[in-house]
Amino acid sequence: MAQSVPLTDMLVAVDNNLPSASIIRDPSGNAYTFYKYKGTIAERASLEWNPSSLARKSKYSAIRGSHLVIVMNPNDDITEMIQPNIIPANFFNKTRLTDHDLTPFMDDHNDRLTLHRDFRLVVLLTAPGVPHCLQRYIDAGDFKFIDIV
Repeated sequence: MAQSVPLTDMLVAVDNNLPSASIIRDPSGNAYTFYKYKGTIAERASLEWNPSSLARKSKYSAIRGSHLVIVMNPNDDITEMIQPNIIPANFFNKTRLTDHDLTPFMDDHNDRLTLHRDFRLVVLLTAPGVPHCLQRYIDAGDFKFIDIV
């Protein structure tokens, strides 16, 4: 069941979905504009959609407390990027997420990465629908939907 909220209540809705990550459906595109300034965007349709760029964005978001926003079409398949060293599956549910999940992002053995408490993962859909590549995570309760009205 999706929450329907105005854009002004989006961040509260994302926090209310915890420990689950959020899938935001926003036909206006205003959520994308907001997150361009207040989040870390990873766009499936971008040339920056590659393992090294996504890993950098995942690491930055997790240790700095930013929202990692995966912008995609419901028909896109991002399965190949759901890996411990790119986008760990535990990012989808904060009850399973620990500092240990950041180990693959360490540059050397002396690094100590700590998960920031304000880190959130958001999937922002550019079209109506449900991303089938995330269905097993949705079924497990790792994602909750937010509709921007």
